[in-house]
Amino acid sequence: MHIESIPMWTGKGNNYAYLVTDEPTKDSVIIDPANPPEVTPVLKSQIDSGKINLTAIVNTHHHWDHAGGNDEILKAFGKLAIIGGRDCKSVTKTPKHGEIFKIGERISAKALHTPCHTQDSICYFLEDGDQRAVFTGDTLFIAGCGRFFEGNAKEMHKALNETLAALPDDTKVYPGHEYTKSNVKFCLAVSQSEPIKKLEAFAAQNQQTQGKFTIGDEKLHNVFMRVNDPVIQKATGKTDPVDVMAALREMKNSIKYRVIAPDFPGFGFTEVPADFEYTFEALTTVTADFLDALSISAFSVYIFDYGAPVAFRLALQRPNAIKAIISQNGNAYKEGLGDAWAPVKDFWTSENTPHDRAKIESALLNFDMTKLQYTQGTADPNSIAPESYYLDYALMERPGNKDIQLDLLRDYRHNIALYDRFHEYFRESQVPLLAIWGKNDFFFIPPGAEAFKRDIPNAEVKFLDAGHFAVESDTAVIAKDIVDFLTRNKFSHTNKDQDFPMMDNGAAGEPLRAKHRVLETGAGIVQDFQPVKQICAFLNAFHIYADDPSRCVEANHYCSHITEDLRQCLIYDSPKPNARLIGIEYMITPRLYETLPREERRLWHSHEFEVKSGMLVMPVPQGVPEAVWKKAETSEMEEVIPLYGKTFHFWQIDRGDTVPLGMPKLMGSFVDEDMAKRTCPSFEKMLEDRDQRFNVDRKDKAKSREYIEIPKKHPDADGFWEDQDKKANRP
Repeated sequence: MHIESIPMWTGKGNNYAYLVTDEPTKDSVIIDPANPPEVTPVLKSQIDSGKINLTAIVNTHHHWDHAGGNDEILKAFGKLAIIGGRDCKSVTKTPKHGEIFKIGERISAKALHTPCHTQDSICYFLEDGDQRAVFTGDTLFIAGCGRFFEGNAKEMHKALNETLAALPDDTKVYPGHEYTKSNVKFCLAVSQSEPIKKLEAFAAQNQQTQGKFTIGDEKLHNVFMRVNDPVIQKATGKTDPVDVMAALREMKNSIKYRVIAPDFPGFGFTEVPADFEYTFEALTTVTADFLDALSISAFSVYIFDYGAPVAFRLALQRPNAIKAIISQNGNAYKEGLGDAWAPVKDFWTSENTPHDRAKIESALLNFDMTKLQYTQGTADPNSIAPESYYLDYALMERPGNKDIQLDLLRDYRHNIALYDRFHEYFRESQVPLLAIWGKNDFFFIPPGAEAFKRDIPNAEVKFLDAGHFAVESDTAVIAKDIVDFLTRNKFSHTNKDQDFPMMDNGAAGEPLRAKHRVLETGAGIVQDFQPVKQICAFLNAFHIYADDPSRCVEANHYCSHITEDLRQCLIYDSPKPNARLIGIEYMITPRLYETLPREERRLWHSHEFEVKSGMLVMPVPQGVPEAVWKKAETSEMEEVIPLYGKTFHFWQIDRGDTVPLGMPKLMGSFVDEDMAKRTCPSFEKMLEDRDQRFNVDRKDKAKSREYIEIPKKHPDADGFWEDQDKKANRP
């Protein structure tokens, strides 16, 4: 058995197609040839040189980046069998689970159904003598697994830890994508095991990892295949294997945030002028200047130890800048100061003589105390990497640094003098706050965490069996809690567009430069954008591809009224400032619709189900009482329900396009609940996610719209559904 990897979309999707050849007969199959421009030349060269006899296309699942090239491969090489899941493009044979077919005379291929990423996912286990390989598509990656687009954690657990784990340990793994470097980063955040570190070293030195690791290796370094490992269970906070799988996937799926972690002057490797005055006020000024230099006006903060008073001082200066606070043993209350502060308090009341400074230096600024801060109170001191406290102490031993630390220790008293003002800020802002606390910290003790709830009743407080540097011992737990907290609270302060971070939006190209942002701002002042100013409604719903209803996309409509009978909407993928314009929709009244030719009418969709089901919503603007907005929204739904919509999307973001590709696609909408569930398996999950982000309850909206009369729908509307029924031979 000869296996040739064909990389596709390198640097983007990082896909693999695989050419598998039975060497005695030269019979070959091509697995997932999704990008014909990269695959066809390889196949043509091999065929022309007489090295292979291409007999079939094999697909692992129906997604376009795996099965989307089938038809072009057929055009190039004539009639071939297409073996794959039931939904794969132009499929001619779907093998049953466990069914075996031959490639040439020696290769035995067994189909293993692994539904989850898609319901038609199939892995192929190939044997040729003592050679064994499994082609896993998007079910199993090196150190990872696919997203649960059409399935759930139970299905993925079965796929990985029952079906694939049962294969011989020496079976080489050939996944559909090269994701190892990013996967291993996630694995390391969950577990610092030696097999994972070994994989990290390999990935750092090798661009391609397909076929380099076996099922046996995956059982050691893939956290998704170690759901019974106590370390993994601790990281997820779950013990049931399916629950662990679900938690791991949720952690991996989490929203990506831009993290900026500057060193304070006197710490790390920040260069500081010789005349710098080491006070907390000075640290705050430097931090504020740093934020201004990067044009950062809104952010969430993770605070720890000295970071807490700096952040709270900053909050007094810029009360609207901080959107959320995560405090890991970052104190703001007198009751949070433990007995370990006793020598420091004595230092505060001293004359600051050389003797006074030598006394506190001897007590606190030594290696044993540095190490103790890291290890004391930690459930497993061996989990703390020794280099952390060795490096910490080495930096403190630099000439002059101990004097810097003494100056800051003495100045800390001025933070306590500001505690009342900090508390006032908490009470007035009610900023979302998570206090995640090493309960065994002898400097900042648990009452300091609990005190936050006195001023912020909705503050979340969680204690860990850890010490001062809890993030060193409980990294994965804290990381998961932070992401969960930010996800829950990202809209809590405001829904204004400018408060969304300018994150990667999936579009090709470099981030927008400051120069262009300035130009845009200036243009907004002097130019008049009259057509855009006419936008009067923001609607959120979902569209489906008329030629493939299994694909559904969230659509944010920004609509204006052209006449009483015609509306037009710009459709974006999100309400963020850097949202991608993905399509347009026109809405017309029944009066206009009746004037259209029959074939034209079939291109328009109805809005009855969108409105009555609560799927179509108008997100509540900031500052508007929900009860008031509900009336306005319901009134708008009365106007929308009789309208017919014609929609085209020209940017297929659901398949990962970084620029608009191909011809525009006619879109439609669901006409009933059953059709939504039957045609687009991911719809329910997408809807649930949307409702959570916009804080809406679809069922409540459906109930409030029960009184809205259902209009008589023209029989030609939603004509694309009739076309789909014909394709599927449905009556």
